Amino acid sequence: ADSLVKNLQRDGYPAYSKLMQNSQGTYTLVLVGPKVAKAEADSLKVELKTKYRLQGVVIQHQPISS
Repeated sequence: ADSLVKNLQRDGYPAYSKLMQNSQGTYTLVLVGPKVAKAEADSLKVELKTKYRLQGVVIQHQPISS
């Protein structure tokens, strides 16, 4: 995941990773964005699939509240 984030960032994408946990264990989620418009996010998903062969999903951004 760290290598993927570094490659995405090197290519100009606002990528970051986040540790997640569920009943099966801990995993790393790689995120790119945020994008304000859903159409923009969908376009980015297609671009990343083509360029990096990634199977992504578009999720709603959850900003950190202060």
